[in-house]
Amino acid sequence: MTSGWNPSDSQLALSSKFVPLLYSMLELSDGLKTRRTQFYTGDDVDLAALGSNQTWTVRKPDGVEVQLAAGETRFKQTDLPGVYAITSAQPPVRFAVNLDAVESRTAPLPVEELMRLGVPLKPHEVELTKQIGQKRRLHDAELESQQKLWRWLIVAALVVLLMETWLAGWLTRRSAIQPAT
Repeated sequence: MTSGWNPSDSQLALSSKFVPLLYSMLELSDGLKTRRTQFYTGDDVDLAALGSNQTWTVRKPDGVEVQLAAGETRFKQTDLPGVYAITSAQPPVRFAVNLDAVESRTAPLPVEELMRLGVPLKPHEVELTKQIGQKRRLHDAELESQQKLWRWLIVAALVVLLMETWLAGWLTRRSAIQPAT
């Protein structure tokens, strides 16, 4: 590769083989260190690649900092989803902890599983839930019927408006009827 970047020198940079070739060269020179940066809640994070004779400080997504003892090569407190940072490393190393895909499952559960989890599925339990809802609505309706003051305030405002309109019309007619002196 003793040519320049001009297209007249070589078409290698335009080839589909150029990027994989460059990547393999960097990999062979140990210039690219691949480190796993995606984990799931509950996974252990291996810190052996960073060195083992150092104490590590890991900041969790909620801001809590956890100190790991010297020689400890695994971080096991990935209980929160979010971005974690190893702040004592230079430069700081970040990794993401995501929810497990099982927790995002939206398929309907079988009836047996729902019953095991405590969801009321028996007819009398459903009726009891409906009765509680009806009692709540009835109570709300009773409270509303006891608070009918707003209706009388609207009627009073309309009466005042009508009186004002009548008085304005009467005063206007009266001044129009009186001759100018």
